[in-house]
Formats: sequence, structure tokens, C-alpha cells
Amino acid sequence: MTALAVVVGCVVWVEAGTSLSHDDYRAAVDSAAARANREINDRWAAKPLTDLPPQLPWAEWAEPRTREVCEVDYATEFGARNPGTITCRMTYSRTAGFDGDFLTRIGEADAAGRALGWLEGGSVLRSSVEYYRITEAQAGKVDAGTVPAVSYLVPAPAPGTTGCTSPGYIGESWVERSNELSGRFGEWPSAGALFERSSGPLPQATATDLLSRHRYVMAFTLGTECRLKVG
Repeated sequence: MTALAVVVGCVVWVEAGTSLSHDDYRAAVDSAAARANREINDRWAAKPLTDLPPQLPWAEWAEPRTREVCEVDYATEFGARNPGTITCRMTYSRTAGFDGDFLTRIGEADAAGRALGWLEGGSVLRSSVEYYRITEAQAGKVDAGTVPAVSYLVPAPAPGTTGCTSPGYIGESWVERSNELSGRFGEWPSAGALFERSSGPLPQATATDLLSRHRYVMAFTLGTECRLKVG
């Protein structure tokens, strides 16, 4: 696996109405609570991304990808900034190249996930299969990149996370060799991030490499977000 890379931002923040300094934010991102969140969430995400590949031996699996970006006073879901906080967004993913009949393969992946205890999420496989069949009947062919993604509910992170929100969903999506990959496997920019770490190969480069040998690529992704008060 690619060695862990850490990038630390060097921006000084002046918070309106607060006396928080850059050192205060740095202390929060390096705090015991922040480190515990990383450890717990890394273990949580590693399990489904490690348990699935042995169940699908027909796929060529790339190494897992981990990325975490921590930002200062990151906006809430309503768009307003949240002063005096650090927000760390973590994404875990793994991609695999495969060939064969598309519907058969995604059905086998679905069966493997369920055997591991994954439950139906908000986007279910039967809807994707129905889309594929209707589109094929109407157009004569289907591009895998247009097939709706599916999601599964996996066990939530262990108790002990602080300020973290995660419904425990893992998403599955697909592309095929004919797809334009630009923007499909991008990662959010991190200019000015207080803290960043990443490990594993870049998703777009991995997909491009796998598609040089296989017709399809499937991607499994988990994400979580942790927000901590500063000071």
C-alpha cells in the first residue's frame, strides 16, 4: 500500500468574535479525540473493504484508498459557517476491474455483500437492474456508467467516536471502458486545509489502469464526518 502522506496547512485564521488562534486549531486536530476518531473510523472502513474481495475472485482489486481533510469552521448542512470547530471528512474507497456479463457480476457482488451482513440501503440493486433492462430494451445497449449506484448499510463505527456522523453506508457504482472518467473519481480540493492525510492509489489513475485490462470497474466507497469544538 502507498505510504501515508500528511499535509499540514499553514494558514492563520482570525475568528470574528473569538480569541481562538491557529495553535488552538492545531491542538484540536491533534487532540486525543481527533486521533481516536481516525483510529476508530479507519478500523471500521477497513473491514468491508477487506472482507469483500475474497468473495469475488473474478475481480482484480486495487489497494484501498483513504483520504481525510480537516477544515476550520466548515459550513453546516445549512450553509452557515460553524465557528470554533474543526471538521474532518474521511473517505474510504476500493476499486476493482472485472469482465463478463454485467448484471451477473453485480448480482454476485450483491450476494457477497449480503452474505457479509450488508443490508439494503436507500438505493437498491433491483432498481439498477430494472433501469439496465429497460434501457437495453429501448436503446439496444447500456453504458454501465449510467446505471444508478446502489448502497448498503454496514455496521456503524464502534462506540467512542466523538462528534462523528455516519449512517454506516457503503456505496457501489460502476464505469466501463467507454466512459469519460474526467470528474468521475475526483476528490474535493483541500487548499487551506488544516490537516490532510491520504494513503493508497489515486482513484482516477487506478480506474484508468484497471480499464486497460478489463471492460468494467466497480467502486465501493464509505464516508464519515467528524466535527469537534475547539478550545
